[in-house]
Amino acid sequence: METPQKVVNLLTKRKIDHNGPTFCKLMRNGFRYVKDLAEFLQLPDIMDYYYPEQIRFMNALSYPAMIPPIDIMENRPDIYKKLSISVEKYQNLFQAL
Repeated sequence: METPQKVVNLLTKRKIDHNGPTFCKLMRNGFRYVKDLAEFLQLPDIMDYYYPEQIRFMNALSYPAMIPPIDIMENRPDIYKKLSISVEKYQNLFQAL
């Protein structure tokens, strides 16, 4: 029996089962699913991918995630500042998904 894939809810920072009841409820409420959070974020072009500390940083951001809707994120600077993303970039990226 295969273990269900875990997805991080960025709003609560908890792991939930992919396609579980909480996942489905969040999708109905306007959350978006991304397979790799690092691909969603706009990271600086000057990153040195040979530097171990930056590689660990990239690996720490590489996980599936549920992203809250724009109206929630606009009021949660603790989330978007931690992930180094502006609200404007977030809006553009969110609408592109």
